[in-house]
Amino acid sequence: MLARLEADAALVSRSSADIDITADLAYIPPLDKDKIKQWSEGGPQEKYNGKIALMWNHANRDTGKALDAAGIKGVITFSAQERYFDPDQVLYSGGMYSGWKNLQFGFTISWRQWSELLEDLEKGTPTTVQCKTKLNQYPDRFESVFSSIPGKEPDKKGVIFTAHLFEGYTKRGANDDMSGCVVQLEILRALSKLIAEGTLPKPRRTIYFLWPNEISGTYEFIKQNPGFPDKLSIDINMDMVGEALRKNNGIFTMSECPNHLPSYLDGLADSLMNYVWRTNDIVYLNDSPRGRMGGQYFPRPMWEKNGSKDAFRYFVHQATGGSDHICFNNPMVAVPGIEFFTWPDQWYHTDTDTPDNADPTEMKRVAFIGAAAAWAAANCTDEMLPGLLDAVSSFGYARVGKRELPAAGETAEHRGSPTAGSR
Repeated sequence: MLARLEADAALVSRSSADIDITADLAYIPPLDKDKIKQWSEGGPQEKYNGKIALMWNHANRDTGKALDAAGIKGVITFSAQERYFDPDQVLYSGGMYSGWKNLQFGFTISWRQWSELLEDLEKGTPTTVQCKTKLNQYPDRFESVFSSIPGKEPDKKGVIFTAHLFEGYTKRGANDDMSGCVVQLEILRALSKLIAEGTLPKPRRTIYFLWPNEISGTYEFIKQNPGFPDKLSIDINMDMVGEALRKNNGIFTMSECPNHLPSYLDGLADSLMNYVWRTNDIVYLNDSPRGRMGGQYFPRPMWEKNGSKDAFRYFVHQATGGSDHICFNNPMVAVPGIEFFTWPDQWYHTDTDTPDNADPTEMKRVAFIGAAAAWAAANCTDEMLPGLLDAVSSFGYARVGKRELPAAGETAEHRGSPTAGSR
C-alpha cells in the first residue's frame, strides 16, 4: 500500500452504492458529444473494461451511460471551492451512479491527490486502487432546538433568530453553520445574563431562537406550530458568519428583506454594521471617531482574545435565497427576514470547514450586530424611534439613489428608444 486516502463523508459521491472493488486506474479526458454517443452505442472497451476512471468531473446522466457501456466500474475526480487556494480540500459533490450495470460509484478527492494520480498515469506508472464504501441511510426527524427570552408583551410581535444545526447528517461545518448557532447562543446567554442581573430590563417583545435542519426543518417547525409566524415581526438569520475575513478572502454581507416584504430591519442592521466598520477600521473621514489625531489606530476596537485585529468589511445586497430566512420571506409566511453571512467562503461545503478557520473577533462583532438589532426591534420606545427613523430613511435614500433611480433611468431610456416601440 503506497497511500491511504482518509475516510471522510465528503469522499463518497452522492448516489454511490456499497462496493469493495480493486481495479486498475485509467485516465479518461473529458468526453465530447460525439464521443459520448460513440461509447454509449458501443460495447465494453478493452482499454477501459473493468477499470476505474480518473476524470475531471463526476458522471452526469449522458456521461454515465457512456462509461457504463465501456465497462467502467467507478470514477475518481476532484472537487474544491478553489483548488489553488486550498489544494487539500474536498468538496461535497455528487454524480449519476445508480441504475447502471457496471458504473457503481464516484469518489471525490483533493486537487493535490488527483493531480498526483494523473501525473503517475501520464508517466506510464501502473496504478491499482482499492475502493470501498459502506453507506447508511437515516430517517430525517427534523429535530430542532428552540428557546426564547420572554417579553413583557408576549402577545405582540417579537423577533426570531435562526441558524441551522444540520444540512442533512454529513454536512455540519464549523462555519456552515455551527458559527451561526454559536453566535446566537452567545447572544442568548449574554442577554439572559444581563436581564437576570438587572443591567437590562426585560424586553417588551419576546426574542426567539430556532436552530433546525436547514430550510426543511424550518418549514417543518412552522408547520408543526400553526400560528407561530403571527408572533413575529422580523427574522435575523445567520449562516456562515464565523470565518476570518482576511484569511478567507471574504466579506461580511447582509441580504436585504425582499421587495414584497419591506422592513425597517434593513436600515437598522446597516447602521449597526456601519458603526462596527467605522470603529474597527482606519477611517479617514472628517466626522470619524479617531483613536489619535492621525487616525492610525482603530478608534473603538472590538477585538476578542485569540482573535484577529483585522478591519471590518461588509456589503449589503438585494434579497437572496439559500438559507432559513427564505422560509419566513415566503409570502405564505410573510415575516421579513435578513441573512448575515460571509462570502466568498473558500471552505464552503468542504471537509476543511473546520474551527481553525474561524475568527473570535469576527464572531464577537457579529454577535454585537445581531444582539443590538434584536434588542432595538424588541424594545422600540419613543426615545429610540427618532434614531431608528434616521437610520432607516438614510438607508432608503441611499438605496434609491444607488439602485432604483439608475434602474428607472434605464427603463425610461429603453421605452423612449426608436426600437422600443416597434417590438
